[in-house]
Amino acid sequence: MSNTPTYSADWAAIHALFQADSVKIQETQQLIRDIGQEIRAYKQENDRIIKCNREEFQAYKQENDRVIKQNQEEFQAYKQENDRVIKQNQEEFQAYKQENDRVIKQNQEEFQAYKRENDRVIKQSQEEFQAYKKENDRVIKQNQEEFQAYKQENDRVIKQNQEEFQAYKRENDRMIQEGREELKAFQQEARAIRQASDKRIKYLDNLFTSQWGKLVESLVEGDLIKLLNEQGILVHDVCSRRHGQKNGQNYEFDLIARNGVEVVVVEVKTTLRPDDVKHFMKKLNLLKTWMPEYQENTVYGAMAWLQEHAGAYVMAEKYGLFNIRATGDSASILKCELRAKHVSH
Repeated sequence: MSNTPTYSADWAAIHALFQADSVKIQETQQLIRDIGQEIRAYKQENDRIIKCNREEFQAYKQENDRVIKQNQEEFQAYKQENDRVIKQNQEEFQAYKQENDRVIKQNQEEFQAYKRENDRVIKQSQEEFQAYKKENDRVIKQNQEEFQAYKQENDRVIKQNQEEFQAYKRENDRMIQEGREELKAFQQEARAIRQASDKRIKYLDNLFTSQWGKLVESLVEGDLIKLLNEQGILVHDVCSRRHGQKNGQNYEFDLIARNGVEVVVVEVKTTLRPDDVKHFMKKLNLLKTWMPEYQENTVYGAMAWLQEHAGAYVMAEKYGLFNIRATGDSASILKCELRAKHVSH
């Protein structure tokens, strides 16, 4: 009676353990079923993949077999062509080798012949050189002897020439000194003659210019009133060589034509130059300062000449001057585009 409770407790524990194991067994069985399903699914997929791989492998194998067969056929064709080319090259090489051996043999024979000829020429050249050297040594020795004789003679001649040159130099220096003194005297004499000639030429030139100026002046003076009247300037009186001094300045005018209202001042030149025109304009602008009696008159300017130089005639026109040209035994006012302008009022 005392062992019964213990037995019941053990049984209950065993039963509890059994119940727990039963649950675990069920869970394990379910897990096994799940794993079995996954294995079957995996197997199906694996079988499918294996089948696909087999099909792809068969296609690859067929293509590979075809390519291998094609490569073998191409290799056989290449091998046959290569064997043909190798055989042809061997035949050509044998022909080349035979020709090359022939040429080498021929060159060796020609070289031997050239060597024998060259040895002969060298031997002959050495013999000729020895003979030339011997002759050259003889000529050099002879030239040295002749040079020594020439040098001695040349030294003697040089010494003699130096002595003669020194004597010539002394004589030449003496003659040069005398020549300088004579030249100096001649230059002084020539300078005196030139000065006298210059004075004479200047006198004659002034005389010539003066005489020509007087001639031109007389020609112009004789026709001046008529010429100016034809231009509408009704002058009736002409005076010449009007000169004087004002404010320390000397002045002179060749011809002055007048009528009490208008005044025409004429400068006379044998040859009219641009500087003459400029100089006359300066004088003309001072006319009323030098001669106040003409302060209320209208003043005109004129240039009278035989010939003109460097466009002086055109310059006179631009300044508003009359151009009076003396020709032959009379004078005339040259025609212009514009009538000469009066200089001042």
